[in-house]
Amino acid sequence: MNRCTVLIVTDGLELDAAISRSIGLMDELNERLPFAHDPSKNELYAVGDGASLKDRIGLPHGRPGAGPAATYVGDLHYIWSDGKWYTPADCPPAPADHNDATAWQWLYYNVMHNSGPTTYCFLWDIHPLPLSEAA
Repeated sequence: MNRCTVLIVTDGLELDAAISRSIGLMDELNERLPFAHDPSKNELYAVGDGASLKDRIGLPHGRPGAGPAATYVGDLHYIWSDGKWYTPADCPPAPADHNDATAWQWLYYNVMHNSGPTTYCFLWDIHPLPLSEAA
């Protein structure tokens, strides 16, 4: 894995508080990661207003990629929303009429579709260390 992408969705916070919350959540996640990484190389590469982003997201259908983390915006390995961390292995099931989309794609859709006027979304990258540096 070249990178691990994290989506953090905050709601009900002013932007400054949402940024601080996002940083704190990344610190929490860094302590729990099951692989070696360099926290100093974490990168925040996108911040968006959830209410405007949700207008660009259609119902999930089909499979946009081969891996379990695949979504229509690329691979997402972790999502934080509503006070909980999710991964592709531990997300709610897809609805019965899932349009051949995965449970992970449905979670992403639902998280984004439920965005309101005080929702901010943060995309972070975590860079795992190569095996030669992880020891």
